[in-house]
Amino acid sequence: MRFHPRTEISFSFSVSIKYVNIKNVNGNIIGIEEYTKTTLACKTSEGRPAANITWKKISKKGFITDLTKNAKYHISRLESGITIAESSIDLKPKREDNGSRIICEAINKISNVTKKEVTLHVQYPPGKPYFQFFAQNEFAIDGKLLQDKLIVKEGSHFIVICKSDGDPSPICTWAIENDPKSPNLTFTNITKKHRGSYECIAGNVIKTFPEGETTDKESTAGLVIDVLYQSKIIRFNVIGIEKTREHFEVTENETIVFICSVDSNPASSISISFKQRELGRNENTKSLVQIKKVNSCFDNGVYQCLAHNKCNDKPSLENLTLLVRCRPLLLPEFDLEPNITSAQNATVTFEFKALAHPTPEFQWFKLSGSTWKTMLTDNKSKIKTLEHYSSLSLSNITEDDYGRYRLRIQNEIGFLEQLYFLNAYGKPDPSTMFAQLREYVTEASAILQWKPGFDGGSEQMFILRYKLESEKNWTKIMIPDTGDETMHYSLIYLESDSVYHSELISVNSHGKSMPIKLTFKTKAKQQTVDSTTTWTLICVSAGSFAVSIFAVVVTFLCCKFTRQRNTRTMTISQTAEVIPENQNQTTFYLDGINTIHEYEQLDGHSLEDREYTEMQTIKAGDDSNRDYLTPTI
Repeated sequence: MRFHPRTEISFSFSVSIKYVNIKNVNGNIIGIEEYTKTTLACKTSEGRPAANITWKKISKKGFITDLTKNAKYHISRLESGITIAESSIDLKPKREDNGSRIICEAINKISNVTKKEVTLHVQYPPGKPYFQFFAQNEFAIDGKLLQDKLIVKEGSHFIVICKSDGDPSPICTWAIENDPKSPNLTFTNITKKHRGSYECIAGNVIKTFPEGETTDKESTAGLVIDVLYQSKIIRFNVIGIEKTREHFEVTENETIVFICSVDSNPASSISISFKQRELGRNENTKSLVQIKKVNSCFDNGVYQCLAHNKCNDKPSLENLTLLVRCRPLLLPEFDLEPNITSAQNATVTFEFKALAHPTPEFQWFKLSGSTWKTMLTDNKSKIKTLEHYSSLSLSNITEDDYGRYRLRIQNEIGFLEQLYFLNAYGKPDPSTMFAQLREYVTEASAILQWKPGFDGGSEQMFILRYKLESEKNWTKIMIPDTGDETMHYSLIYLESDSVYHSELISVNSHGKSMPIKLTFKTKAKQQTVDSTTTWTLICVSAGSFAVSIFAVVVTFLCCKFTRQRNTRTMTISQTAEVIPENQNQTTFYLDGINTIHEYEQLDGHSLEDREYTEMQTIKAGDDSNRDYLTPTI
């Protein structure tokens, strides 16, 4: 056997990388949904030695990011020793990666770098829609868009545009009836009925990689439209009481509850008032409840509820009429005259207007002595009653008509009584029964009496004047009215067996009466007895005369002491107007009076116990400064 020697020859060859591809990519752009895991695989051509594959990302702004460290690498070897290299990376792109380039590069020892790049088109669904507001008139100028809430005034014209971010760009529409598939929501003259929520839908279509399937994506957002409008009262009544006709009827001393409710946006300021006086107020509310105690007829009338908010040009107003069942009261605006002063023969009218419900009855009375007597319409008196009004007219006023009157006003709830006073005004009436007390006539004195007439409603005095029948001059004396039914006055130092003429006049601050006249005569002097008889009488009386002298002295001293305590001095006046010195000073009209005794009445006396300090004589040339003691009646 012959062995042939073996010769082994070794040789190697290299194959350069011709290309590199990214699998499943047609074109240079791939669409990927944001945050969706996507795998990119890069495969080289045959090559020897095996290719080295790297990945990198270049952003729009040129920033380069090496992605190789997270890549997977695999080599496939053929029998010929040639290799095919593959590498893959996982991506979860964000929208910020949109437009970035992903580059796969392959290289071996004998080839240059071969690369393949694709541009990322990162797709994402619509984001939450947002809104833009555009005012179209002056009412809408103050409109406020606060994210998903729009606040506008009633009457506004405006447009709201719905927008959304997404890739591809979303299409926005409003989910309302008859929507023209427009992103614009338009209102012309919006009212409160348009308040509510409106939904905007944003949608787009995303194409998946690598399958190429499409998916509809959408996002929604709600817009709340709040329409501001004026406050308007929708209810104003009394809780628990039904309205009768045009009013609410309650009874005095009852406690009631008012309620006033409004429709408004925003909330309102509400107040309840009566006769311009506020009973209650509430702010930032839509209702006001007010409790009230109904005390009397004065609570009867129209109550008001006022409401307003910032949208009101003027407040909303609602009236409520409260009719109170109440006892009678005087109508406040009625001008009552309970005191009337009138002259005689005139006509006067007492009036009253009541505030009461139900309608009251009226009854008039006159005080006669201590008894109230019911008055009826007759020739003298006329009573007129009409619903809440009553009057009493008195014609041809006489002395008997002066005094107190009473009106009783009554209904089923209660009653009221009103007093009236008719006061006299005028000059006094003449006195009557002017006469001489014959049993008291002496040689030098006389007592006159009379019954005073009606004083005319004012303090009266009497002027008594007298004179001898043969003389012209009069002596005049002023005498106060003591209030006695019959008055007396004593004239002294008269001449015996003489005829006197006298006159009596009543006077007050308004005038004087007609005089009444009286003629009287003093007694004649008694016949003189003879001297024997006279001496006999003197002797008989001598013993008693001494006793009398002593008594007169004692009496004089007592009178003097009493006068110092209780009397006041009478003076003579030469004026036609005399003002007494008492506390209630009154001017008396005394026409044609030359000599007047002005004095004050003693406490506890009538015309008794007078003291004269001076008196003017009747006759010219007589002793004009004689002092006289006051006569005692």
